[in-house]
Amino acid sequence: MAFRADIALVWVEGPDAARFLQGMLTSEVQSLAIGAAQPSLLLSAKGRIQGQLSVLRDGEEAFTLALPALFAEHIVAGLAEHLVSEDAEIIGPEPVGAVLIAATDARPDGVGDLVIESDIPDAWLVIGADTDAMLVACGVPEGSPEALDLIRVMAGVPRLGVDFAVDQTLVQEAGLAPLVSFTKGCYLGQETVARLEHRGHANRQLRGLRLTGVAAPGADITRGGAVVGALTTVASSDQFGPVGLALIRHEVEPGATVHVGGSAAEVTTLPFVADLL
Repeated sequence: MAFRADIALVWVEGPDAARFLQGMLTSEVQSLAIGAAQPSLLLSAKGRIQGQLSVLRDGEEAFTLALPALFAEHIVAGLAEHLVSEDAEIIGPEPVGAVLIAATDARPDGVGDLVIESDIPDAWLVIGADTDAMLVACGVPEGSPEALDLIRVMAGVPRLGVDFAVDQTLVQEAGLAPLVSFTKGCYLGQETVARLEHRGHANRQLRGLRLTGVAAPGADITRGGAVVGALTTVASSDQFGPVGLALIRHEVEPGATVHVGGSAAEVTTLPFVADLL
């Protein structure tokens, strides 16, 4: 299945481009092979998530960043604020045509101009000049936003501005620690991430919910009469019924029963595909 995606591109080029991005992003950039890509995060100095992105190495001194178009200007501003003495240039953002092709482990070469592996398992982000033409060329049905939400929920993949707020959410709260290198040198926001990883826990955690009633994103999640979290994404499966993502207090463990909109729900780990199959 294929989905339309709102993506913008940013280019970071120059002799210090790799060193600059290594110090800005959470993933290991300097050792990234030419032609390889990886998902990453941009954090604030306090360790809050400013942006989700994919970074592609075009050459020794050239990188392409694929960003959600809605937050592209914010992410570029966050990068530019720290570009002081480095010999590097930030170009963009530039909106582009993009299609997310899901449920395939085969790289969809020949569909667009640029193919990047998505942070959603078995999904690829394809970028080109004409979204409609790419949808035809990929040879699979076009899916609805609701269908994409179901794929994200089942895989436990959150989205900035949907499942967590920009500049307000810690990496571990959003369940995005896999996008962090804990072995590389310093990067923006590292101290907060490392301290939480090794010495404590996040007050909230991204969890799955198995719902038994109708509920909308933003609904309070309660346990014992106290609010313990909020529902962020809701999806519906013909086979599994209503499911969702939620940010929930860490002490509410998987298997617990909570209430959403007056109906009971079960808290699950993520990804929770195996729990539902």
